[in-house]
Amino acid sequence: MESARKEAISCIYCGKKTMCVTYAGSYQYRAVCLSCHKQFGFSAPSRAAADLICRTLQKK
Repeated sequence: MESARKEAISCIYCGKKTMCVTYAGSYQYRAVCLSCHKQFGFSAPSRAAADLICRTLQKK
């Protein structure tokens, strides 16, 4: 599985910096928190767009 971001981002659920984003194929990405184990999926047309989504999540 190809990684969308190498570093972990802050989880939108528990706030810990343990959420990892991976490429699931066919424009689909999956974010999974290693602490609280919650996850969500999203679509992005490119890795750059997925990076932008992750940076936007960090600002919340």
